[in-house]
Amino acid sequence: MTRLSRFGLRKIQELTRTVISDESLSRERSLPLEIPIADRGEGLERNDQFVSGDFRSRFEHISRYSRAREDGWETLADIGCGTGYGTFLLSKKGQAVGLDVSEVTIRYAKNTYSGCEFLRGDAGAIPLKSEGFDAATAFEVVEHLPGPEILLCECHRILKKGGILFLSSPNPAHIGNVLRRVFLRIPIPTKVNPNNQYHLREFSYDELLSLISSHGYELEWSMGQTLPLDQFIPGMGYVIHRTLELLRLSDVYDWVLSAMGRKFPRLSWTVVYAARRK
Repeated sequence: MTRLSRFGLRKIQELTRTVISDESLSRERSLPLEIPIADRGEGLERNDQFVSGDFRSRFEHISRYSRAREDGWETLADIGCGTGYGTFLLSKKGQAVGLDVSEVTIRYAKNTYSGCEFLRGDAGAIPLKSEGFDAATAFEVVEHLPGPEILLCECHRILKKGGILFLSSPNPAHIGNVLRRVFLRIPIPTKVNPNNQYHLREFSYDELLSLISSHGYELEWSMGQTLPLDQFIPGMGYVIHRTLELLRLSDVYDWVLSAMGRKFPRLSWTVVYAARRK
């Protein structure tokens, strides 16, 4: 299991703003064994990011929730909350309820995080009242759905007029794939990871922005996460990481790429959007 460096622990602690301790962050634990692979997703994407995973994964996931916590709201629905760490972080700002289709991950969330409510439910038919929330998060959810427009409509329904939706999804048109197309004539793939069976459709920046805008929202801001310059040449990212791990610098490297990604959301590995309900 990957251990974070002191630099990595410090950067994640800055995101959580003392919600959890350094000791808790450095304690590695896996999800309970009874959670099946299908519920965890590709690469264990539903891990508890407070306490497991490499730096990049944890920093990106927690960054989304940390940024959402900065905007003004009192009540929030966390759609696709998984193991509940994000709902817990948001609950330190206001009233937060987490919703996920997986019964076992909801059980984990209830047993692990207090001070917030967790419910089992489908993102395509959210069991929450209409116009009942100031904000909603749906991080890494839309790409899992056969009808992504349904999620946008359901979030529109539960949000108050002027409420804000925070949404994120992988971007296959990131800079590494764009450079491959320009210099190597390799078409941009339909997925960041073509082997990820749980992602039914991924969107470029403009594709998802168009989907958001056509379903009753107005974009407030967007934020990129990780500018994958090392993905231009196949295998280059792995070689760089292995080398930097030996020098205990891989967390620093990932943090720099993440900082660069914020400046170039259209070309980043993952994009976070914030959009107001009209």
